[in-house]
Amino acid sequence: ILPKKVQRPAGVLVELLAIMATVLGLATSFGFAAMQFGSGVTSFTGIESGPVMWMIVIGAFAAVTGVSAFIGINKGMARLSGLNSVLSIVLVVAVFVFGPTLYLISTLTQTFGSFAQNFISMSFFTDFQITASSLDTWQDSWNGWWTVFIWCWVIAFSPFVAGFVARISRGRTIRDFVIGVTVVPSLIVMVWVGILGAAAVYYDDQTDRSISGQVADDTSSGLFAMLDQVPIVGTILLIVATILVATYYITSLDSGTYALGEFVTAPRKSSPFFRVLLVLSIGTVATVLLAIGGEAVVDTVQTGTIIGAFPF
Repeated sequence: ILPKKVQRPAGVLVELLAIMATVLGLATSFGFAAMQFGSGVTSFTGIESGPVMWMIVIGAFAAVTGVSAFIGINKGMARLSGLNSVLSIVLVVAVFVFGPTLYLISTLTQTFGSFAQNFISMSFFTDFQITASSLDTWQDSWNGWWTVFIWCWVIAFSPFVAGFVARISRGRTIRDFVIGVTVVPSLIVMVWVGILGAAAVYYDDQTDRSISGQVADDTSSGLFAMLDQVPIVGTILLIVATILVATYYITSLDSGTYALGEFVTAPRKSSPFFRVLLVLSIGTVATVLLAIGGEAVVDTVQTGTIIGAFPF
């Protein structure tokens, strides 16, 4: 859509920004995945999670992703995606069956209705009364630091997700594409959050806010604090969820490096060695973000995404 004279320099700039946003977005997810995987290991082994464990996790994830990226999308990623699907169904069905089933059915039904009823009004909600007086910090606003971070995270992920989904959707109809990319995933996420979130609320009420307390101390421990309360199969689900954290992120990193390789080497196909180099680069950025974070490690990792996504 740009004039021919500026297409090449503008194209280089846009692609460079897309690559930076994608690398920092994936590195942010890498950091959070390492922290959450560490919390998962702690939940059933008692081994304390911390910077040393995070670095080991990053190295292990990068190694597995590097192998997957090297052997190709049809072998490595396809198998990981299949494992993701099976374990995800096992986890959510087990929480539904062994957890407070009637409570989950009731909550899921009511919240689906509430979502439909309030979707438009909540989409425009800004809590305007809070702006009548000065704020101590912009983070106290309705759109404070977490919302802005999520916006930037989505922006950072959009270049590689769009390119990757388009590539694997070749041969599909527009209807298949829209349903498969927007409708079905949205419904799956609503059911997933409805069941796991409602179970967390239920067990939090039953245990005098013990889950809330753990989340306040360490956000990444929330899922495991809830699963630990599920009777009979709780310990098994802790292991399943920890594995899922790994396979989810490795799949995301795998598809991200594949799309990044296409950005850089188009119209030629990226080489396996180049994709492995991208994995190592993203792992290095994640390591740096976690290493310099100190006590405010989550804030530092989030800032990395905001810096990368803002110009894009």
